[in-house]
Amino acid sequence: MPTINDLLKTKEQKVYSILPQATLLQVVKTLGQYKVGALLVVDQKGKLIGIVSERDIARKAQDGFAGLEKLTASEIMTKDIVVGVATDDISYVMNVMTKNKIRHIPIMDGSKIIGVITIGDVVKAMLSEEKYENRMLRDYIEGKYPA
Repeated sequence: MPTINDLLKTKEQKVYSILPQATLLQVVKTLGQYKVGALLVVDQKGKLIGIVSERDIARKAQDGFAGLEKLTASEIMTKDIVVGVATDDISYVMNVMTKNKIRHIPIMDGSKIIGVITIGDVVKAMLSEEKYENRMLRDYIEGKYPA
């Protein structure tokens, strides 16, 4: 089974982040600008301190729109972040994402952010691997490879 490192090699390595004091309007504009569903929240030194997603914004808006313009990223972000490492197996990460009902996982190398994986990335990688395995099995059954 492929690892997160294999997946990272196949995707754009852009990591989009925002500072904790960014307003909700800045968060929304940045999400739209980069066409992403989540932003990492980092401090001045680039240390990961949270993640803010479209879901976080929607949950906050459920309480009503009054005061939303005063909110900051640090007030709506998820602070208990689930992270992965490059050596994680893709199926393991899919299970973690499913169990925790999350769609984005920052990938870390120690305290350094090396990427962000989405549920779409994971599903695509797993389907690709499954197609490859099916093809190999079909070719073996059809005698294209010696036993």
